[in-house]
Amino acid sequence: MNADYVELAAENMSVLSEPQLIALAALEVGKQQEDLGGSFQGSVKEWQAAESHHILGLCFLQHREPVGMVLLKRPPLSAEWTSRSAVSLHGLKIA
Repeated sequence: MNADYVELAAENMSVLSEPQLIALAALEVGKQQEDLGGSFQGSVKEWQAAESHHILGLCFLQHREPVGMVLLKRPPLSAEWTSRSAVSLHGLKIA
């Protein structure tokens, strides 16, 4: 295996363990990135509060440890201009 290889994966946030969810919510990004995509803690709370058929949370893992996330939203959680059959991307963050 290449010495520069880094194991990366994306997991549905619903399969994360409680310690992984806590670690994800505790991640931080720079102010500019947080201004654009919100905080990790805020995004995790938003995902937890929403109905699962309107939102999909994906967690990016490096060696099984959370390093980032993104939320995919369907109407009514997505922007008004999003068509009823579309999914919009929100809060992409990589720590």
